[in-house]
Amino acid sequence: MGVSQSAHLAFEAHINHPSNAPLLPDILAIASACGEAYGVLLRLVFSPAFDNTAYKMGQTIARGAFGAVYSYERRSEHEAVHSGDASDHGHPRVVKLLPKATSRFSRSNLSDVFIEVLSLRRLKPAGVAVDLLDFGCDASSFYLVMPRYTHTLRSWRRDAIQTRASATGSEREADARCPLRHILALYAQAISAVARMRSLGIEHFDIKADNFLLRKEQSPGAMELGDDAAADDVAAADGLRLVVADLGVAKLYEVNDAGCSPRDRGTECIKSPEMLEVIQRSGLQSSRSTARGAEGELGGGGAHDGSTIDREWTVPGACDVWACGCLLYETITGDYLFEESDWFQFYLRITASDHPLLTPANLSQLPAPHADAIASFLCRVLERDPRKRMHIEHLRKDFVGLRLHLLSESRHPQTCERNLKLPA
Repeated sequence: MGVSQSAHLAFEAHINHPSNAPLLPDILAIASACGEAYGVLLRLVFSPAFDNTAYKMGQTIARGAFGAVYSYERRSEHEAVHSGDASDHGHPRVVKLLPKATSRFSRSNLSDVFIEVLSLRRLKPAGVAVDLLDFGCDASSFYLVMPRYTHTLRSWRRDAIQTRASATGSEREADARCPLRHILALYAQAISAVARMRSLGIEHFDIKADNFLLRKEQSPGAMELGDDAAADDVAAADGLRLVVADLGVAKLYEVNDAGCSPRDRGTECIKSPEMLEVIQRSGLQSSRSTARGAEGELGGGGAHDGSTIDREWTVPGACDVWACGCLLYETITGDYLFEESDWFQFYLRITASDHPLLTPANLSQLPAPHADAIASFLCRVLERDPRKRMHIEHLRKDFVGLRLHLLSESRHPQTCERNLKLPA
C-alpha cells in the first residue's frame, strides 16, 4: 500500500469515471482471479461495486477517532427477502462509516480499511471475529456492514458492577450476578481470538474490552464454531459468545516482516513499553529536527531513524500480549489497569523498572481470595522487554493453570472447567 496520496486519488477518479461502469463485472472478475487482496482493494476504490442505496442509515451507535457506527437497515423487507440474504431476518445490522481523505494533503485511511477488511475475511473461518457481511465505498466514505451485537465486553462488565452496587451497596459481592467463571470463560475466548490472529500474521494493536463484542447464543453446545471459539467456553460464559472487532489499526505481517509498526497505534492506556518508547524517541527526534530547522530530516534521515527504533523495539505479537495482560484486569474489575492523569508519570510507570506496574490501588480492586494468584499472572504477562515477553500460546497455557486454580477455590466449579485441557 506504499502509494502516494496523489496517485491513489488519481487512480480512484479514473476508475470511477461513469464510462467504466459497464465494465464492473469484468473488472471484479479479473481482480478476484488475481487473489483475494486484489478483489478487496478494488471494492474499496470502485464505488459502483457497492450499492448503498439499498440501505437506510439509522441512529448513531458509537463514534470514534476515525469514524462512526450507525444502525443500518434494508429499505424494505421485500428487498431483503428477494436478495437471498437470510442474515437480515432477526439479526439487526450496523455499518461502520469511515470518511475518505478529501485531498492529497489529507492522510489516506485506505490502507487501514483494506487491512481491516482483509483481516476480518481471513478470521471468518475461525469464528473469533465479528462477521463482515458486506463492504465497499461511495465517493466520500468506506462502508463496513456487520451484525449488531448487544454488548461490548466492557459495557457488560460495567453494567454488572453497577447493578450489583445499586442492589447491595458493595462491589465486592460479585459472584451472585457476575460469577468469576463467566469472566474467566470470556477472557479465554478473547485470548483464543488473539492467538488465532497471531497465527494468521495479524496484530490488533488495540486489545481492550471495548473492542470485544458479545452475543447471547441460545444453544452454545450446538454451535458450529471455529477451533478457537470453543463451545465449552461459550457454555461456561452462560451462552455469551465473544468476538474481536475494530481492527482499524491492525497490521498484517508478511513472511519476512520483522514486526515493525511505522506509527503510533492503539489506545494510550494499553500501549506496551516498546510502543511508548517509539513515541518518546520519535518525539525527541521531531523536536530536535524542528529546533535545527532541518525540514527534510523527518522525510529522509529522520524517517530512517524512526524505522531503526521500531525494528529494535518491536516483536511481532508482543504488543497484543501486553494488552492481554491489561485486558484481564479490565475484565475482572471493569477499570483500566493503567490510568494516570499525568502522561509522563504514566510513561515512567510503564517503562521504568523502578516503578511498580501493579499499585496497591490496583491490588485492592482484585477479588480478595484470588488477588495474589491474579497479580502473579499479570506480572508474568506484563514483561517490559518484548524479547522476553511470553508468546500468546504460552499465555494461553499459563491462563489455563490460573483458571483451574481460581475455580478450584470457588464454591461451585463447573464440570466443563474442571476438565480443561491445555491448548495444543
